[in-house]
Amino acid sequence: MDQDQMPMYERLIQHKKTNPISFHVPGHKNGFLYEGMDPAYAQLAQLDLTELTGLDDLHDPQEVIAEAQRLLADFYQTKKSYFLVNGTTVGNLAMILACCQEGDLVLVQRNCHQSILHGLIMAKLDPIFIAPDIRENGATEIKLQMVEKAFQQYPTIRACIFTYPDYYGQTYDFQAIIDVVHQHHSLVLVDEAHGAHFALGHPFPQSALQLGADIVTQSAHKTLPALTMGSYLHINSDRVPLKKVEKYLKTLQSSSPSYLIMASLDLARHYLAHVSTEDLTFSLRQSQEFIEKVKQLPNIQVIRSKDPLKITVRHSSLSGYELQAKFEQAGVYPELADPRQILLIFPLVKSGMVYPYDQAFRQLQSLSWAGGQARNQPMQNIISQESIAITTLALSYKKMEDLDDQWVDMDESVGKVASQMITPYPPGIPLILAGEKITITHVQQLKQLIKIGARFQGGTENLKQGKLAVFSM
Repeated sequence: MDQDQMPMYERLIQHKKTNPISFHVPGHKNGFLYEGMDPAYAQLAQLDLTELTGLDDLHDPQEVIAEAQRLLADFYQTKKSYFLVNGTTVGNLAMILACCQEGDLVLVQRNCHQSILHGLIMAKLDPIFIAPDIRENGATEIKLQMVEKAFQQYPTIRACIFTYPDYYGQTYDFQAIIDVVHQHHSLVLVDEAHGAHFALGHPFPQSALQLGADIVTQSAHKTLPALTMGSYLHINSDRVPLKKVEKYLKTLQSSSPSYLIMASLDLARHYLAHVSTEDLTFSLRQSQEFIEKVKQLPNIQVIRSKDPLKITVRHSSLSGYELQAKFEQAGVYPELADPRQILLIFPLVKSGMVYPYDQAFRQLQSLSWAGGQARNQPMQNIISQESIAITTLALSYKKMEDLDDQWVDMDESVGKVASQMITPYPPGIPLILAGEKITITHVQQLKQLIKIGARFQGGTENLKQGKLAVFSM
């Protein structure tokens, strides 16, 4: 197919040029009601349209949306691909619900995104969690032998759900794992939120699609020029129930999908399809020059990722949260902070685009970077998985529905079953799972995270008061 086309984007621009008069939703009337505000916002709203004649329907695509999704599948070389307007979250939910049935055993990477766990709950599955190895630099790796061991213990595993790459851009030998899973006639479901750009090939790692995963979700808005919540879902094998996937996408996605997001997904695919070797060399040279400058700041350490678009930065005497505040003081905003470090994500620029790296460095250089007493606290001393590599929940999701819960002091929670997921955010990886028996390690890690200023999703005030939610049994 002709990857020069941008059918979704082009049709919106054509519609705008006709100077249409709106007697339809949305209520801003092509941006008219934003008059007197920022003109840029009013102009953007002119493309915030709905299912008008010629603009197609995401839930029954026949025209420009169908064509844009065919171009997407052609570029990624998949059997079928879809636009997601509710983020990778909705893709993760749809693929789990479509590929699994209530009561199925599923193998799940322990450091998954919370949306994967929500999918398990909705589908009422029986998860078997496999803990990754966590290295001193924060990289996570799923070991092939642990996957093999899980199948030995639980030979009826229906599907395996992996996160590849992790939030920090780290990868591992995923090909061998996919092969083993397929040898056991199990499906491979992959949350590849941070790998939409891997399709470019070297120097990026191979995509889970290229390695043979059955169904894959990607966040186009993370490293490609798509608007927030713009993501892709790819079907990559005949073993995936296509009709069920489409049923759940229709069920879970908004009935009023954003045309701005869909057009940006079309643009993102077009942009990636036209990144040349020259562009890639130019882009990585710019970011490399910035990295070398940052490394010269006093007490700063830079750690590279398998993904050239990502680095982590540490300071010898500041926590990751303190370092994040330092960067933001200079007007430079990292993607996230964890107890030990911050994560920076670089843009995938093309030849001639000069990103303000020099300005960013000057602003960082203007701060005082004098170090205090050096800390020697590896990140895995704060965030680590339990020593048992393969675990199950103490209670099934079905049983949890009918139980009451209560808040108790953290020290009293050890040995009890957690009723709420505890998730430091970002990166959105749960520390304690609902239905999991709370251990002393959980409590110690949680206290340390609270002490150094970690943010949490849900129950924050109770956590700060030293309480955890547990089932009353």
